[in-house]
Amino acid sequence: MSAGRRRRERVPPPPRLEASRLFLGDRRERDEYVVFAWPEPMELPEDLPPGLRDVAASIVRGESNREIAERRGTSERTVANQVVALLRRFGASSRTDFVAAIANEAKRRGPRHSE
Repeated sequence: MSAGRRRRERVPPPPRLEASRLFLGDRRERDEYVVFAWPEPMELPEDLPPGLRDVAASIVRGESNREIAERRGTSERTVANQVVALLRRFGASSRTDFVAAIANEAKRRGPRHSE
């Protein structure tokens, strides 16, 4: 190797690093973003029914309605209805607002400690 040139080593990603795709805009003009995060476990409200908890966690992970429906074995329409119910419940107008509302609520509640 010549002086001044370093060999690049492949550095593995940090443990638990996650990436999500975020699309903003309509179908004709939309921007795509990749968001990286080292998430602390996001604690969802305990009073959510199991199905809505699963959909809420999927929204936080950045999954689309189609991806959620395929994984859960339900229709996209069912998932869309569940997403609307979650958005209404948390006063959110978008998935991004929903994630922010969940994060703010978790922050207000503070960390749960296991005994």
